[in-house]
Amino acid sequence: MRRIDVRARRAADQRRADLARQMAADAPGDVTVQVEDQGIVMSGRGLRRRTALDPALRWIVETRR
Repeated sequence: MRRIDVRARRAADQRRADLARQMAADAPGDVTVQVEDQGIVMSGRGLRRRTALDPALRWIVETRR
């Protein structure tokens, strides 16, 4: 892999980790936030329904795309 590719990958990984940290700080305590290869995964009981009904959860997702 070329050096520029490695640097770009590291920068993307760092950005993803920073974003996950921000989302975890804003998420309710029972919602987990994890970094995976393809992005960030939020999980928790009833999260899909809660995201539809709770404006604070929608804000966490919508403002960080």
